[in-house]
Amino acid sequence: MCQLQPLQPHSLHPPGSRIIERHRLTVPGSLSGNQNLREIDARRHSEPYEKAEMPRYAILEHDHPSLHWDFMLESGDVLRTWRLTVPPQPGATITATAAFDHRRIYLDYEGTVSGNRGRVVRWDHGTFAWQQTEADRLALELNGVRLRGVLVLERADADKWILRFGD
Repeated sequence: MCQLQPLQPHSLHPPGSRIIERHRLTVPGSLSGNQNLREIDARRHSEPYEKAEMPRYAILEHDHPSLHWDFMLESGDVLRTWRLTVPPQPGATITATAAFDHRRIYLDYEGTVSGNRGRVVRWDHGTFAWQQTEADRLALELNGVRLRGVLVLERADADKWILRFGD
């Protein structure tokens, strides 16, 4: 069964916050997103990484160059990423464009993106379990804050995929 869980208003992080190890840390003053990412990245590389029992995912709302959602799946040391024109909803079929792999720090990051590439806000996050992993078809069960249920990605061509949630 698929469920869409509403995000509680208090769970959105205020501007000027940064995420380190899944905790909110409010920092006085303003730091650029690039500084935040470097600090988080340096911290991650200086401390041993403890792999979670289940892989994690995040969906980031990104406002640059136009509003879209980055769907990211933890896969080893990187996040496999697809760009969505709308956020996943139960019963929806969405065209997804394969994007470059991202660093794992984006699982916990909200804020400005370096290079004047806008701002990201976590729209959803959680864990997932692989149900099927083939070259042209991925099926996984999401257990997130907003989304719970089966999500399927099927390759349409080289970079285009079809995302179905809740079929």
